[in-house]
Amino acid sequence: RRGRALTPARPRSRHARSRRGAGQELAHFAPNRSALAPAAAHCSDYALHPWVAHNEDSAVDEAGTLFLAQVRIDNGGFTAAVYAGDLPSGAFGCNGHGLCFSLNSVEPHSAAYAARGRGFVSRELLRAARTMRAAIAIATADGQSVGHSYQLAALLPGGGGEIVQVEAVERGVHALTVVAPGGPPVFHSNHLRFIQPPVAQSISNSSAHRLARAQVLPVPTSAADLLRVLGDGVDTSFPVFHDAASRAAGDVSGEETLGSALIDVNAGSLSLFAGNPADPRSQRAVLAIARPGAGRRGVSARLPS
Repeated sequence: RRGRALTPARPRSRHARSRRGAGQELAHFAPNRSALAPAAAHCSDYALHPWVAHNEDSAVDEAGTLFLAQVRIDNGGFTAAVYAGDLPSGAFGCNGHGLCFSLNSVEPHSAAYAARGRGFVSRELLRAARTMRAAIAIATADGQSVGHSYQLAALLPGGGGEIVQVEAVERGVHALTVVAPGGPPVFHSNHLRFIQPPVAQSISNSSAHRLARAQVLPVPTSAADLLRVLGDGVDTSFPVFHDAASRAAGDVSGEETLGSALIDVNAGSLSLFAGNPADPRSQRAVLAIARPGAGRRGVSARLPS
């Protein structure tokens, strides 16, 4: 099915400094890594049962390269945000069995050469994960190169669903944080928070500032609260939400929020936002996620023109 761009394109400079997807991982093995342009820190997530809220961030020059793909294949297919030229998905998605996820890049110092890149791990989640247990096994399997942060959300056949935050790095090292009904919310930006003992890693100013800002805001109790945090711009140098207005106000992160998403395991829905998700005027599309055993598979809805 046709993909649809989530953000309008901007002309790409020949001096573009973005580095994402496979390029981020391959940079770990560059002979002179310190000479490479720094990669933008990608994405913020806030999980509070039954919701996972996600900002998809990338470098400013990546605007217009993120598409929503609705794919039908023999196992039920999937709907996912996909960067042009990348495997699905380096952002977020849901498969035909009610399994959804969102992602945050992380930058551990150690990486394995003869191992799977994270793009292949998230593609396997879309292809093969039918339960939360299976999704965790895929996300935490040994043999990963760099690793990733995952917010996993699995719809259950009779209603409701499970949410688990996963940090995974090489050699099968990982941490699981269950986001339970009535339990505390979990915010994640672009560095490892929960793996013990701590892993040596690079932490960008943007990632650290976004986490710090989330921690001083009131604890969210609703989906609207989560979206307000993802739309926050009070830290003008390194805001949670990035756009032209944030740059005019002093945003020096070099990042752009290309779109936002809200997964609701109780409602069985995936909401997409173009513009600040805290602004009720922002364009929004709501897609229905089929529950396991519901007689249909996948995510269904037409995006607005």
